[in-house]
Amino acid sequence: YLRTMAEHLLHHQHLQLQNRDLEQFAQGERAGGDGEHHRHNFVQLYYNEAGAGDGGGFAWTHYRHRGIDRVAVNLKIATESLRMRIDPTVRIGIVLLYHIRVLSGVTGRVLAEFGPGNGLDALALAGTGRWLEKGKDYWVLEAFGNDPQLFLPEIPCAGETELCVELLLAEMGFADFIEGQASTADSGGIPRRIRSGCRAILKKLFK
Repeated sequence: YLRTMAEHLLHHQHLQLQNRDLEQFAQGERAGGDGEHHRHNFVQLYYNEAGAGDGGGFAWTHYRHRGIDRVAVNLKIATESLRMRIDPTVRIGIVLLYHIRVLSGVTGRVLAEFGPGNGLDALALAGTGRWLEKGKDYWVLEAFGNDPQLFLPEIPCAGETELCVELLLAEMGFADFIEGQASTADSGGIPRRIRSGCRAILKKLFK
């Protein structure tokens, strides 16, 4: 029992050390600076190799706030399968998720792909996230807190030593989302009920 508890404690401390840069970034966000780095967001990726018990790995990368961005996280592995959790944002707001792909970091071969009409419904959304709309080109994720979590099915990766996890997404605030979709509501854009829901959220945040 004591050995198990010690292993859990050491693993937790290891993740805390890995998260130091993330905390520094978060402090900058809370300070409300105007520099370019203050407009970035980031993806966090937690992964667990088959047979690794409770231990696991952690990786992260920045991406731009606003605009569609292709985000890539590279991993070194030694396993036949991998379980992953992806946190696509650390801000309250909206994420447009176009696809997630897991590729061989050596050959570029696609090992798994999740997109609208192509496996995105196999992901489990938890934490402070919920789906607002499931469209043809992207799904709209509302982050009502700073910890939305996407759990991927187990990924087979026998023979691979490096992986690239790629996300195509766009992140924005509620007001930006409403403004950006206002002109497309009558021509196949986001339904009015979604914008109404966002307005209700804005009222709660800024009352």
